[in-house]
Amino acid sequence: AEVELRAEEARVWRQLTENIVEHRDDIERAVAAAAQIDIVVARYRLGEKLKGTIPVVKDEGVMNLKEARHPVLLLRDLDDVVANDIDNFGADGNQGIVLSGPNSGGKTIILKLMGLVALMARDGIPVPAQEEGARVDFFGPVLADIGDIQSVDGDLSTFSGHMLVCREVLASSGRNALVLMDEPGSGTDPSQGVAIAQALLESLLKSGSRVAITTHFLELKQLAASDDRFSVGGMQFVNGRPTYKL
Repeated sequence: AEVELRAEEARVWRQLTENIVEHRDDIERAVAAAAQIDIVVARYRLGEKLKGTIPVVKDEGVMNLKEARHPVLLLRDLDDVVANDIDNFGADGNQGIVLSGPNSGGKTIILKLMGLVALMARDGIPVPAQEEGARVDFFGPVLADIGDIQSVDGDLSTFSGHMLVCREVLASSGRNALVLMDEPGSGTDPSQGVAIAQALLESLLKSGSRVAITTHFLELKQLAASDDRFSVGGMQFVNGRPTYKL
């Protein structure tokens, strides 16, 4: 009886395997369809959790948002997430924004907010902002140099790490690319750093990219103030304390 039982089990497994092989293409299509439905539902649920809105999406490299909130901060269920307006970034000949302000004022958060919102719109996830006037065009690719990638193992200093990223950014930039850079030109002599940063910005603008940077370099702020392709932004301080408002 035990031998017959094992033989019957083997027969059933063999028959199931043969059926799967015979209908393999149909099964793979069904699994792919179920996965796609799962992704769409997940995107919707994330947008619902973030109280997001569906923005207008075009192919002109424009971002316009009112009361935009950082999605990661919202997912932490914080009660006092500061909302910011991003006014017609990339519109009317404007290709970039230069953000200034003291340290710990929220400049880098704005960069990350812009990058995350751009990626969310690309993937069909409602963005955390007001519905009125919301627009996030299809940016591709989204490139960022935020933070420090110095490495002892890789023989990279802070400066050489940034230069490595800058090389990749320049190679991948182009029309409607979104480039986010935190303190370009840092990690070296300021006079050399500002020259490198300015050359990098001019090259990115020439390629048609949309650029947002933070900087403490006065020369870059002056460049932005005198170049119609840039807008200049600062982080608000009230009574010596940051409000984290752009």
